Amino acid sequence: MTLDEAKKEARSKAFSSLAKYKFMMFGYHAALPAGLAWQTCFTTSPTSLTPPSAWVTLNRLDSQQEPNPFKNLVNLARETPQESTKPHET
Repeated sequence: MTLDEAKKEARSKAFSSLAKYKFMMFGYHAALPAGLAWQTCFTTSPTSLTPPSAWVTLNRLDSQQEPNPFKNLVNLARETPQESTKPHET
């Protein structure tokens, strides 16, 4: 599997998870932590690339980086008013 194919698969899995309200799986497929990615990226042979399924991490590894497909979702979340989680004092 090429890096480009792995990014397409990760993007598809991320959006599929989000559509099913599987938010933890969305996060996994959208942005696998870099440390875990490096641990899982190479098998015993350095030439045998087994990419993790996380679009952001794969995009960072790619020399031809693409615009983040999740940017609109992040911007929407940032623009949405957040309720305070602090208890109200009376």
